[in-house]
Parts: sequence; C-alpha cells; structure tokens
Amino acid sequence: MSFDRRGEGGLLQSKNSQWLNLVVLAILIVAIGLDFTPVWGWLFLVWALLAVVNGATFVLEPIYRSEHPRLFWFVTLFWFVLSLVVIANDFGAFGSSYY
Repeated sequence: MSFDRRGEGGLLQSKNSQWLNLVVLAILIVAIGLDFTPVWGWLFLVWALLAVVNGATFVLEPIYRSEHPRLFWFVTLFWFVLSLVVIANDFGAFGSSYY
C-alpha cells in the first residue's frame, strides 16, 4: 500500500497548501508560547472535518475510510470529541484550569 495519494485530490490540496501549512504551524508555535489551548481544539475540529471530506485520517500513518472504515470512524470521532472537550474547557465547562 502506498501512502502517497497526492493525485487523488481532496479539500485544501493545492499548490498553495504549503503556505497554509506554514501559517498554521506559525499559529501553533505562538499558541504554545502563549499557552493558548483553544487553538488545539479548533485544529482537532479541522482535522476531523477534513477526514470526513477527504476519506483519510492520521494517527501514526494514514487511515483510509475505504480500507479500514471502523478504524477511520473511530479515529475521526476521537478527533471530533477531543476538539469539543478542548474548546468547552476554554469556556469553563469543566471548571477552572488554573490553580
């Protein structure tokens, strides 16, 4: 099985996606420096939505919906739930995260 599926297309796959990735990486670096955790929640949400649209998700290697549907949906659901937990925590849904 080849992990290189660049020819299959998908959402956000273009010649400019390199710049999008660099911008998101810069935002993550700043968010880490400022201890701003909601960025991670939104990133997990984007990962979950892109997985549904593209039919592929990632943990340590690509997981394709067509090849491993149960694992694909489990991981995608995990990313979605994790995003909601991180975002809800920012709104104080689980109490204060500061001591």
